[in-house]
Amino acid sequence: MVLLWWLGAAMASPSVEIELEAVKGQQVLRVMAPEGQHVAEEALYSLSLHCAGTPVHMSGPSEDVVAGIVLEGVGRGEQCRGELSVPICEDAGDTCELQELVFTGETPRRGLARWTAADRYVPQGLDFPAQVDAVDLYAKAAARAARNHKPVLVDFSAVWCPPCNLLAKELLSQDVGVLKEVELVEVDADDASSWPLKSAYEVTGYPTILALDAHGNEIGRIVGYPGREETEAWMWDMVQLYKTGAVLGPEAMAEEAWRLVQREKLTDAQALLDEIDAEIEPEESLAQVEKAWEDIIEGKVKGEEAEEALPELQADLAVRDAGTRRTARDTVPYRLARMHLNPTIEDGVWLLGHAPEKVLQWVDATESLGEDGKRLAVAALREGITRVDGPQCADMLYVLADYLHKNDAVWAYSAAAALIRSEMEHEPTRAKGYIAWYATLLEMAGDKGMANDVLRQAIVDHPNEPTFYWKQAQLLLRGGAGDLALDASLKAVQRAWGDNLLMVGRTHAEILMALGKTEEAVEFVNGVLEEVEAPEEDQDVRSHRLREELAEVVAEVSQEG
Repeated sequence: MVLLWWLGAAMASPSVEIELEAVKGQQVLRVMAPEGQHVAEEALYSLSLHCAGTPVHMSGPSEDVVAGIVLEGVGRGEQCRGELSVPICEDAGDTCELQELVFTGETPRRGLARWTAADRYVPQGLDFPAQVDAVDLYAKAAARAARNHKPVLVDFSAVWCPPCNLLAKELLSQDVGVLKEVELVEVDADDASSWPLKSAYEVTGYPTILALDAHGNEIGRIVGYPGREETEAWMWDMVQLYKTGAVLGPEAMAEEAWRLVQREKLTDAQALLDEIDAEIEPEESLAQVEKAWEDIIEGKVKGEEAEEALPELQADLAVRDAGTRRTARDTVPYRLARMHLNPTIEDGVWLLGHAPEKVLQWVDATESLGEDGKRLAVAALREGITRVDGPQCADMLYVLADYLHKNDAVWAYSAAAALIRSEMEHEPTRAKGYIAWYATLLEMAGDKGMANDVLRQAIVDHPNEPTFYWKQAQLLLRGGAGDLALDASLKAVQRAWGDNLLMVGRTHAEILMALGKTEEAVEFVNGVLEEVEAPEEDQDVRSHRLREELAEVVAEVSQEG
């Protein structure tokens, strides 16, 4: 592997040993440094241990793990898996390294047991199904779908994507009835094996959930995560659509047009809106049409009279369909689609009045409307924050801040951060999905110290993921702490893979350039581009753009060389 030149020094270090001793019915854990090295007792350690389903989380001065710590709730003969972060120093010299290790074994029933700790990191996150062939997963799910007469739901998500984490935590990992009616495939969008599926179905943003039949025909899709209730309802709609094979009615056409706009299929979206708009206003009222149908159905008109009426039935159908199309024009999806295709103040005002909670789905379209559009955007956002709460309100405050003067913007960022903090405290199981966003809001509000503290704790809680090291590196670089940023970005690089390695690598290269380490930056970028598999030219995936952005960091100095 090309990246081994970068990681070799850390991987070559001798192994740390973990000693467990059964003492009076308790398990005592000690850390033993390799020969020629010692534990930096004044620094901090962090331990996460799972034994027979019992979680133990401990941290404190490293002198404690040298002397021995009691593992509360852990018994004899239990199979354990541990994760340890501990500082190890060379006896000769002043070189120290924070080693982050894993170890497994069975606790002793009596006496001592020693386990060898190994380097923790593999190029994937613990909480995400990276490095699994996506096409193979999909093929197996499609085969099951054909046997069981179910649709396939394909979730494209990424480990660094906050709404993806929320989707997985709140819905996909839960015992939800709709998930029993589908074959679910969870695809790591950063892994190269996802390219054929992403390219074939034009997946460009995460999360995206596709609903497919067993033959791979698309039934529908949802882009982003609007929340558990709306996503679950959409899944049930897809199940029903799969079972009935229903043809899209006008309102469903409007919804599909909005989905096409989100996929940037603007011509196709406009064609659907044109089809909805095609019928002229009917001359007859809908009430008259319904009455004519009732008379025939109930037998009030029959025999020759009914036969004579049959030629008019097609016209009646057109009248009724025109009424449905007219109704479809006054739906939120229709107005959202039209606002992006041909933005008007009128449609913006309509959406504000009928769906103030959806302001963020159309407010960017006001940019083309000049000063009137700006005033509409501010009014819509101010109204929106009074109608929603929690993370949705925080998102609106963040966007509103772009329209405000500096002091008011700081207030908006602070208020958004407070809302996210409240959400994290109220729903701790969902907290991971908000961490990076919370840190960003704190930084925008001027509290960089608190933002860094939040990311440091996230690193302790999720040490196998690149995301929080990466965000910390960006924060430190913006704060002028280049050396610390370099250390954080290196840790992110060590844990990254696929597309997220390209993103993390870009930050790492920028830090090297900022520190004047030009040659190292060029060598690093070339190494990553060689290491990470490149997609075929005809594969329409974001990996192309990410590779170009990484190369651009050192492009100028590379040309000079």
